[in-house]
Amino acid sequence: MNSAAFLRDALNSSSELEYHLIVARDTEAIPESDFVSLISQTITVRKMLYGLLKRLPIPERDSIRKRSGLALKPVAESLKADGPRQVVLS
Repeated sequence: MNSAAFLRDALNSSSELEYHLIVARDTEAIPESDFVSLISQTITVRKMLYGLLKRLPIPERDSIRKRSGLALKPVAESLKADGPRQVVLS
């Protein structure tokens, strides 16, 4: 398992913890002041995990691009080259 997978597991665990904290508060198993402190810490840690995950390279995506010879153009560049597109909703 790579680092990204561990980070995704940690993110999922933080969401599960948040759920359990909400249940504990709603059932009055913990005081509101504890809930506020713990939920705030959980959200802070989740933001740090997400930030770290975004900074990791994604080898699968990069290797597919190299093997296929495909290079993705930035959106603004492709709009200039192709001209404006019109979307028709029916």
